[in-house]
Amino acid sequence: MGERLNGIQEVRGSSPLGSTIYQLKMQKEISVAPMVGKTDRHFRSLARILSPSILLYTEMIHVNSIIYGNPDTILGFNEEELPVALQIATPSRKNLAPAVEKIKNFKYSEININCGCPSKAAQKGEYGIVLLNKPKTVAEIVSTLKENFPYTTISVKTRIGLGEKASLAKVVNFIETAARAGAEKFILHSRTAILGLNTKKNRKIPPLQYHMVYKIKEIFPNLKIVLNGGVKSVEEIRNHLLHVDGVMIGRAIYQNPWFLTELETLYNPNFVPPTPHQFLNRAISYIERESGNVHHSKIVKHMYNFFKNRRGSKKWRKTLNSVTKTDFDSHLLQDTLDYILS
Repeated sequence: MGERLNGIQEVRGSSPLGSTIYQLKMQKEISVAPMVGKTDRHFRSLARILSPSILLYTEMIHVNSIIYGNPDTILGFNEEELPVALQIATPSRKNLAPAVEKIKNFKYSEININCGCPSKAAQKGEYGIVLLNKPKTVAEIVSTLKENFPYTTISVKTRIGLGEKASLAKVVNFIETAARAGAEKFILHSRTAILGLNTKKNRKIPPLQYHMVYKIKEIFPNLKIVLNGGVKSVEEIRNHLLHVDGVMIGRAIYQNPWFLTELETLYNPNFVPPTPHQFLNRAISYIERESGNVHHSKIVKHMYNFFKNRRGSKKWRKTLNSVTKTDFDSHLLQDTLDYILS
């Protein structure tokens, strides 16, 4: 089935961060990318049914939402979601400081700084990809997080450049500066960001340049480098893991959540995925458990793609549309699944 993703590797450092021989415990990593409007606590709980091991990320959460919002609503998660990483967006250490105490109440596996979002809102708010031009600012943010969360992995997610051409020198300087401040892991979207394009076009028009991410891993062998962007198959993941420490997948998982069961076999070759009925029964239990906290439509909205491209998928979507507008009817979902699988 699959090859386990852990082991011990001895590496001779060749980056400016160190040239000594050291032993690096390799835990090859597969993760679900942070996606606004998609990877909330409810999707993560559903995803965890299909993959016990994969690292899950929150949506990008701006520090102002943390400061002024309800912390349980904004930051809360279920223990069953672990391991789960928090992704934050902040323009500076000053903006982050008031949010730190609230974040401390939630034991995230990792805290990630978004330095890659190319949206107009991010540009106006001076967070996201604009921080690629501000490595010292990012280092201050990293330092603040490391001081307050000394035992939590601090990571940074960015792109391989600004504009139409990738800039190895810019990204190397950015990574070195953030790493000196305490960042241990860097997630690199394998495209540049073109500020004249919207977010959707920035996911498609700039070409994928995986070789750039491979090169960065060669330069920084003692940092964890995770590749992101355009990955859609287990075969691609295996190939990338020959060059980097991890792979992050986004929309390929949201559009086909059962892909998670294939990814789980990379961690556990003996993994037996749940049957569709087992998945649905656990999803229903989760919806019923959360019924006192949130309207079921907030959870059901994530279930449209779970039986996509199957016979009867149109009936599944129609049933979900009906369920979101009425009282929750688990029997209707189960009957529809019986029809799909018949």
